[in-house]
Amino acid sequence: MIQNKKTSENACGADLAETSLAEGYQGKILLMIVIGGADHGKVILRSNDLWHREILRNTVLELENMNRQESLVLPLGGAYVRFDPDGRIFIHGTSDDYGECDKSLAAKLIKRQFPPYDIIIER
Repeated sequence: MIQNKKTSENACGADLAETSLAEGYQGKILLMIVIGGADHGKVILRSNDLWHREILRNTVLELENMNRQESLVLPLGGAYVRFDPDGRIFIHGTSDDYGECDKSLAAKLIKRQFPPYDIIIER
């Protein structure tokens, strides 16, 4: 669990994206839940780092930059994704730091961002 100890008001009108995943990405993802503040209870998915713990740290910085310092970010587990040239996205594996995420939930969030892709969960 990472908490920023600063307090301030939320940035007006700024939305926290549900999913941040670049098309064609191959690497780690982390599911998290935001506790407190304007985004309380929101489950989010982030990617783009070599370590799941760095994805968590970057998400805390993302919230700081949105002026949401009162929010806690709790990891719900990690996995890996890879985009296939045939229009499929594979979700597999786990996080050594935070355990396995709910891959069905990760697939649902990714599908919202990439509707034309088929999402395949590998066990």
